[in-house]
Amino acid sequence: MNVENVLPSDVEIDVWEVHPHLNTDYDYAIFDDHSRAIEYARDVVSKFIDDCGRNDELEMKIKQIVMTRGDFDEACCGDD
Repeated sequence: MNVENVLPSDVEIDVWEVHPHLNTDYDYAIFDDHSRAIEYARDVVSKFIDDCGRNDELEMKIKQIVMTRGDFDEACCGDD
């Protein structure tokens, strides 16, 4: 890990929540990179289309919020 790129845990960063999570054990996936959030949302939609039946619906929400780096590191499970 490059120490120069590590942010202090109290620095506020933009993060994106994608609802629903592909793993139904979680309500949402969280990302600190909007491009990864978009890719993940695409994966959620693709899985829904592959698995959906007649009259099934998908409600998706992508939410941009601000949190500290420490809170993000604690909330992110690392397997997104």
